[in-house]
Amino acid sequence: MPTINESMENIDKILDEYECTLGLPKYKSLENDDKFRAELEGYLHMDRTTIEALTPDTCSEISLRLNQFAFNIQRSQNREKARMKWAISYAKRIVARDLNDGWSFEEKFLKAVANNDAAQKLIQIRDYCEQRMDRLDFLSQSLKELANSFKSIEFGKRKYAP
Repeated sequence: MPTINESMENIDKILDEYECTLGLPKYKSLENDDKFRAELEGYLHMDRTTIEALTPDTCSEISLRLNQFAFNIQRSQNREKARMKWAISYAKRIVARDLNDGWSFEEKFLKAVANNDAAQKLIQIRDYCEQRMDRLDFLSQSLKELANSFKSIEFGKRKYAP
């Protein structure tokens, strides 16, 4: 019987394969990618002088890159959400046999989880994924808005170029 982590990895693999059938490239985490981090940090911390010196084409390229980063962040958030749902669903299934009539489902569930190491591990996974999702909330949309700002700057530079 697979461990909980092996089961989660299998679910990730199945969902990754599903995304590939939709035409998406294979998922690649950018968590430890220093090149990605440096590029994004450069765009996020540009000062006004640097932005004013950009060409319209460079603004367009930055806009595209920011949209790519936003897509990646949204994909990461979706991944965490899927893991979270899987963990809580799996925990409910493994403690269901320990639930007796009486209290509410939530109270029975919490009592059953307290007596089940596997369920506790699943709840930890859910909590970890939920914390990561909370950190990602709105980042994707914020990057899209920043990308739109660069598109507006590009438009202005082209419109008012000498």
